[in-house]
Amino acid sequence: MLTESDRTGLWFATWEGEAAAGNTIEFTMTFEQGATAQKMTIVACEPPRHLEVQAADEYGSWHLEINLVAQGAGTSMQFTHHLDASAKLGEIGPGWEYYLDNLMAAHQGSSLPNFDDYFPSQQPFYEMLERS
Repeated sequence: MLTESDRTGLWFATWEGEAAAGNTIEFTMTFEQGATAQKMTIVACEPPRHLEVQAADEYGSWHLEINLVAQGAGTSMQFTHHLDASAKLGEIGPGWEYYLDNLMAAHQGSSLPNFDDYFPSQQPFYEMLERS
């Protein structure tokens, strides 16, 4: 669900290119109207535990990390978005809530959530965090 284009496309974005640390791939957001291909650099890929990528667009810098840790019979995922000073949490937070719920729904084979249930209703909570 995190490293194969056809599977990442089920919840976030499809991508093309040679997937290896130091390489650049092109990804296209699956659920964004009019999305165009954008470049993303793979900073680190240490299967099956760690993935780190970086991208930049008109909305800011996207430095993302995913760490997987075995826990009992399952796996815990830690998702980190390293934010720069200009990040707007009120816009970014609800988006990641939506996409991570998309990930769980796609993994479980259940119905995907509706973005309208996340934004703008969660925006005030994330703006409060931005002020703290």
